[in-house]
Order: sequence, then structure tokens, then C-alpha cells
Amino acid sequence: MINFLNISLFYIFIIVTSITITGYGKFFCRSFNINCSSLSLEIIFGCFFLGSLALVINFFFPINLIITNIILISGIILFFYYFKKINKEIKYFLIITLIAFITGIYETSNRPDAGLYHLPYISILNENKIILGLNNLHSRFGFTSFFQYTSSVFNNSFFSEKAIFFPNLILYASSLIYFFRLCINSNTSNELKILSLFFGISIAVDMNRFSEFGNDENAHMLFFIFITNFVIYFTKNNLDSKNLIKIIILLSLFLFMIKITYSILVLLVIFIIFNSFKNFKIFERLNIFLFFIFSLWIFKNFLISSCLIYPIENTCFDNLLWSNNFSIKESLSAEAWAKGYPDSEIKYKYKDYISNFKWFSTWFTNHFIFIVKKISVILPILFFIIISINRNGIIFKSSKGLKLIFIFNYIFILIWFLNFPVYRFGSGILISTIVVTFIYCLKNFNLINFSKITKIIIPLLILLIFSKNMNRIVDRIQNNYFNNPWINIYSDSYEKKINYKKVYFSNNQKKFYYTTKSGGICYYAPSPCTHLVKDLGHKEIASYNIIFKNY
Repeated sequence: MINFLNISLFYIFIIVTSITITGYGKFFCRSFNINCSSLSLEIIFGCFFLGSLALVINFFFPINLIITNIILISGIILFFYYFKKINKEIKYFLIITLIAFITGIYETSNRPDAGLYHLPYISILNENKIILGLNNLHSRFGFTSFFQYTSSVFNNSFFSEKAIFFPNLILYASSLIYFFRLCINSNTSNELKILSLFFGISIAVDMNRFSEFGNDENAHMLFFIFITNFVIYFTKNNLDSKNLIKIIILLSLFLFMIKITYSILVLLVIFIIFNSFKNFKIFERLNIFLFFIFSLWIFKNFLISSCLIYPIENTCFDNLLWSNNFSIKESLSAEAWAKGYPDSEIKYKYKDYISNFKWFSTWFTNHFIFIVKKISVILPILFFIIISINRNGIIFKSSKGLKLIFIFNYIFILIWFLNFPVYRFGSGILISTIVVTFIYCLKNFNLINFSKITKIIIPLLILLIFSKNMNRIVDRIQNNYFNNPWINIYSDSYEKKINYKKVYFSNNQKKFYYTTKSGGICYYAPSPCTHLVKDLGHKEIASYNIIFKNY
């Protein structure tokens, strides 16, 4: 049965979430004197600012309803305070909300990661201030993304918990519109036009399912935007370089806190800073703020897992009450699984499997084929466009920025291949390398053909997104989707919710955590929750909870 009231509420909630994020994005850009070139960047920076705000608050308080209600109301007020400036882009605002709406309605969360640690961690943020040794409850809590902090802000009295994943949807839609607007803008250079079109195609074709987002897809979209702004930096005059440096540094920190694999971007950031050292002020307000947030993020990691950067062993401390030995095991198992360990016929120990390329034959005959299949969907489209615009056009020359990205990407791919060659971890770097390689090999650029292609392909991509999601929506309606029409955050089934029970700490029968009665994973549960029942101890110091292993 179609629930028209809830469908209407879903879209209203999307609009209100977008209003809140945009209000904070505009406030953030004005406060730190960042000239955001589009509404999309303001929305992205609004997500970053809200995550930063939640991170700071959680050191002292849970991200509870009082706090989230204040944040919601303040964001709406900020939106209408800046409405005269936002009004100029209101049509793009509405397009973003429509794409977010059609992509999220009747969807389910990413499985199994959302139920394993994304959603339980959001619940922990909503109900508890920072818990020392949380990683002892479940090692995956050390892998949580900065986006879980942004999500936690949207559990409020107006939305309840229904909108906690809406920022992910809005960032996805904003990224699409960012690239589509760039490639049709008459002031955009030819190089950026084709780069933006290719990135837009990649997102629309390969990243259009919310249930596949996890912590990865949003990071890959931001990586595309980072690359684009890096290239823009080398095509603009000195007057714009200071502003572009701000955007590049901000995006790099955002990416690092979403996915640690993007920490390698520091190399490009350092290059940019040295390249424009005269325009770079170390003690500028934005740099101080970003360093503060970076320091808090590292300190948060330390308190949760006893590691500055989990699970890198050299950053871990072994002599703390809440220290554990998960980092070595987790690092080895993560690398082994990334290299196809579950598909291996011979069950080596993790350390043996990943040594001396023993993993390569298993990975090549299984996951490599999967990667080829995924990429083969995009390759013919990009190849057709390159052929079409490479005829009878003006001479095309790649900028210094694109050449640097070309070299950087191949180094990044080598690191990805040697350490974590899974498509969902590396789709951003794989796709961007293909895109940059195509453009780097381009000899001519026919602007007339390109304009004709964009007029056809952008509407087709929008149609693809809507038609693909409509097929899913119709299927969910026919199958009586349990959480109609909201994103399923409660279980891995459309028909049920999970029941939970309390597990008391061995040294304190007044304190407890939750686990599922069925033995399944937690999803959005009362907190803290884990499906792994362990012998754990609890201690409270200065109103902070500490969870530690009971030896």
C-alpha cells in the first residue's frame, strides 16, 4: 500500500535537512572568507561544519535532542538570513532535493557495514558523550567515519531518527549538480568541461544506489571534487589561488576523516602550499580551525581505540587502561580480506596469505573480474565521447594540474593495489585515473560536438537516476516494505525489527551494554550495542565511561 502522507513527509524532511545544511554552509563560508563558487560547495562545507560541531560537542555531551533541536532551528534561521544570496540558486537547490528524494525513498542502509558499526555508532553519539575504550566493545568502531558525526545531528524532535542518512543523499545530489553545472558553464575551460562531464557520468552511472554508499561512495565523490579544484588552481590567476588553497585543504581534511586511505592527499596539499607560499598564511583563521578539528579527530581516535590513527600499529599505545591488541589483528585481517581471503581455497594465516603475493591468483580470478565488469559499464561511454570531441577541434593541451594528477593517481593506484585492492575502496581512484588518462591523451577539442553531447547526455543521466530508482520503489511497494517509505535503519530485513537485551559488565552489575537477542548485528539500536558478547570491564572517571578488557 502506498503511504502518500509518509512520502510527502520524506520530501519535506529532505527539504528541511537541505535548508539546515545550506544555512550552515553559507555561514561557514562567510565566517572563514571562503568564496564558494556554487551552492554545491556550500552544502558540502555545511556537512563538514555540522560534523565538526558534533565532534566538538561530543567530548562534553551526547548529541541529544536538546542539542540537535537547537542545531536544526539555528540552521533554518541561517538559511533565511542568507536567503537573498541563496535565492539566486534556488532552482539548483530544488533539483538537489529531488535527486536526494528519489535516491533515498524506500531504500535500505548499506549492508552489512551500516548495521555492524555505522548505525550503532550514530546511536552512541546520540546517547553518550565520548566513551573511552569503545573499540573494546567492537573493533569496527575504530573505523567510523566523520560522516557519522554529521548524521548524528539529524536525529531531532522534528525528524526523529528518520533523517540521519539524509546528509549522505544531499551530498551525493550536490556532487552531481556541481559537475553538471561546471561542464555547461561557458566560463569553464575546455579541460574542466570534459573532466566535470566524465566525473558526473561516473557518479550517475556507478554511484547511484544509496544502499551501496557506506562510508566509501561519498568520499569518492569528494575526491573527484578535490581533483577538479586542484586542476582549477592551475588554470586560475593569482587572485583566486588563495581561495582555492582554502577549498583544497578543507576538502583534503574532510576526505581524510571520512576515509583514512585518502591521507595520501597531503602530498598534493603540501605541493600546493609550497607552490603559492606567498599567498598562504599559516595562522589564518581557517587553518587554525582546521588544525583544531584535525587535532580533536586524532584525540578522539586515541580515546576510543588507544591509537592515533586506527589500526596503524605504530600509532597505538599499549599501556593504557583501555588499550587492546586489536590493531595488529584488525590490520592483517582487513588487508587479507581486501585481497580476496574469503575466496582462497587454501586457508593460510592472514600474515602468510598477504605475503609474497600469495593472494594475487585468488584476487585475480575473482575480484579483478568484478572490477573489470564494473568499469566496463563506464568505459564505452567515456570512449565514445573522447572520439566525438577529438575530431576537427582546436588543439588541446593538458594543464600542469592535470599532469600532476595523472602522475599522482598512478602512484595512488599502486598503493591501493598493494594494500587494499577492493573496488569499493578504490573505485574513486580507479575511475579518476581512467578519466584523467583519457583527457591526458586528448589531442583536439571540438566544443560544438561537446555542447551537443552534454545537451543529450546530462538529461539522459538524470533520466537514468530517476528510472532506476523508480523501478526499485515500485518493487518495494509491491513487496510491502517494512519501513515504508523511510530508509531502513532497523534491520537487514524488510519485515522485522530487532530485539535487544542487556549485558552487564563483569565488574559492575549496574552498568551494561546491549546485544541482539538473535545474535545478529545491531543496526540502529539502544546504545552502546555490539553483537559480540565479551568479558568486559567498566570504570567511570570524572563522568566519562571507560570500557576495558577484563584479563
